Amino acid sequence: MAAQGAIHGKKIYAHYFPPYPLSVDNREYRYDWYTEQRFIGGDEKKNHKRPDGVIEDRPLPIEIRDGSSWKVDNLAAEIALARSFGIDGFVVDIMGDDEIFHGFFKDLLEAVDRNNLGFEIVLMPDMESKWSLDRKRIANLVCRYANHAAITRVNGRIVLSPYNAESSPMKKDIDGYLIDDDWWRSLILKDIPDLCRERVFFLPLFQGLSKYFSRYEDFSDGFADWGMRDPAGVDYLLASYLEISKKYPDKVPFFPVSPQDSRPKDKIYWEAGGGQLFLSSFAAADQISNSWIHLITWNDYGENTQIAPSCKTGYAFLSYLKAWKLKTSSDELIYFHRPNFVSDYDEKTGWRKMVLSSTASNAIGVFLNVEEKSTLVVEINTSRYYFSSTPGGNYFSIPMQTGNPNFKVFRDTGPVISLASSCRIGREGFDRDYGYCAGSSLNPIPPVIQSLCAQWTN
Repeated sequence: MAAQGAIHGKKIYAHYFPPYPLSVDNREYRYDWYTEQRFIGGDEKKNHKRPDGVIEDRPLPIEIRDGSSWKVDNLAAEIALARSFGIDGFVVDIMGDDEIFHGFFKDLLEAVDRNNLGFEIVLMPDMESKWSLDRKRIANLVCRYANHAAITRVNGRIVLSPYNAESSPMKKDIDGYLIDDDWWRSLILKDIPDLCRERVFFLPLFQGLSKYFSRYEDFSDGFADWGMRDPAGVDYLLASYLEISKKYPDKVPFFPVSPQDSRPKDKIYWEAGGGQLFLSSFAAADQISNSWIHLITWNDYGENTQIAPSCKTGYAFLSYLKAWKLKTSSDELIYFHRPNFVSDYDEKTGWRKMVLSSTASNAIGVFLNVEEKSTLVVEINTSRYYFSSTPGGNYFSIPMQTGNPNFKVFRDTGPVISLASSCRIGREGFDRDYGYCAGSSLNPIPPVIQSLCAQWTN
């Protein structure tokens, strides 16, 4: 039976970016593709950073797999992990329809079949890629995979959720505004049905929902935005979603949730406010009764939006996702802090902050979810900070200092949690890193793996 996306229920899908799988080349972690992207020669002692490096984090190191099926094995491991934390499926960013993509997608579907976990796949043609500007090529791709049970459907219709739907070929009026020329309508109502007799559940994603959706509303079954990367913008986006939901209660809202965004290749970052962007996005999603959740992203290490377990963020974002979904208190501490002090603009390195209305944050954030009233102690160097925590979720913040923070939680009965940050604060020189580090007490990185990650975190 084909996967059926629930119209009324918070399905959770994570955006999968094919260029950054668990392993690119099945090589030993010190010399693999991820290390080559950041370090010169993978020299752990010198720890030189490549001047043209494009990533500041990586998936947790894994062992080399034997046999020719290592790509499928790794995808199966990612699917099983995502499912265990409450994720229902991957939204796959389709950047091309060549044999490279089809090879990846064949492996992905084989991995889904192997797990037998009811995992779903949402098709997301990337409208920033030239291939997707040909309607027939999109129709061919949809029809090619229509018969696979993992492809997400609603009421028997294939979910198609194009990224940057507004980038499809459009005519322009005299003022330069985009107007609908029936490009999408023809694809959905004619091209795909004519080719393979399939019906489409159209869920377009925009970068500017309030600007573009009115031109698609009469033939869309849902709506989505790529989302904000600054907590100050979450309420604005929520208002747009609530307005459209009120007007069209039967359309599915696909609400974006992202942990952070910093891009070494462009030297730009958005201020996520520690865990505030992630937490406030989930709080906003709670206010939309029939929304699906779009986690942006599972694995885009180039933009530091990944929630998959990584050297710098561990299982922190997945841990919070699970706590949010279960709506329970379970004595857990999650910390957030950068390895560097930041500013709106760094003249030495050229890093700059986007959305200047926000404030650059040099703080250590702590999300504490406890079953009973507790005391939180944060220690760094000779400083010690105390906080009283009530049952349930609490968020605390202290100024950053150079060193490795330690976090402890006590109750009258004794110690409850003890956790040390895996990242050192206070890097200097060329090795600037504006992405947040994070960690979870319930799902810590095993010490042996943490030691392998040391060149990424210290």
